[in-house]
Amino acid sequence: MSTGASFNIIVAFGLTYGTQNLGFSRSTMLGVVLLSCVWCIVMLPVFGALSDRYGRKPIIVAGIVAEALVAFPMFWLMDTKELPLVIFGYLLLMTAFAANYGPIATFLAELFGTRVRYSGLSISYMLSGLLGSAATPIVTTALLAATGKGSSVAWYMIGAALISLLALLLLTETFKRDISEVPVGAPADTHNKPFKSAAA
Repeated sequence: MSTGASFNIIVAFGLTYGTQNLGFSRSTMLGVVLLSCVWCIVMLPVFGALSDRYGRKPIIVAGIVAEALVAFPMFWLMDTKELPLVIFGYLLLMTAFAANYGPIATFLAELFGTRVRYSGLSISYMLSGLLGSAATPIVTTALLAATGKGSSVAWYMIGAALISLLALLLLTETFKRDISEVPVGAPADTHNKPFKSAAA
């Protein structure tokens, strides 16, 4: 949920807020968005590699916490209407997003055994996308209309981060676990044991 919220705020809400409320030209804000996306492309494999060394959950947790911590500073930086500070705010949030998002695909895939991995990954990813990405434009537009302040959107980012953090902490770590086959519905302490079919 937090990845969908953060990314949509960066590429959609931030673009609208920067042009309509802060007075930047559309080309300027598109340039800021493009620069932050290029930065994301650089950082994603970095955080993916870190998750290979230190585990999936610690890196994702760090990313989620960073998204919450950067939420208000990003809008404070944008509200200065100084382009270098706007860019800095974007890069801060995009770095946090990359830490959260970089290990996600591997982490979700590793939660499921081979029999259900594709379905499990698809369903979990799409449902979280609906909760995060689909809801974000509606919520952010309503918050901005009600308060007139972009920083009010930061509360939504923090809420999404808290929900995501809670969900993540309830999941088992998948780092260095044998994922060749995990029985459907198996408790966490059996995940490292080889799977045997009923016929065996």
